Amino acid sequence: MTMKFMQRGDVVRLAGSMMRAEFGLALCDDDGEVLEIDGRVITANERTVNVMIRRMLPCRYPLKDLEGTVMRWVKRDEVLGV
Repeated sequence: MTMKFMQRGDVVRLAGSMMRAEFGLALCDDDGEVLEIDGRVITANERTVNVMIRRMLPCRYPLKDLEGTVMRWVKRDEVLGV
């Protein structure tokens, strides 16, 4: 898939396979379409993109879960759009 040059800070849509890899879930909407997640580009090269994905991180009782970020290298073909 040809894609414009990605820069640091761009928000990208990631394929449904990333939802499964990151959260261990294969979620679908009411029509059966796989849900996609988004991430913010940290660095990009010709084959991979380093993205920051926001998610809830579990904490022990009595604390609540915290909002945090996870950085992950993904293949360019898993990036659906900028």
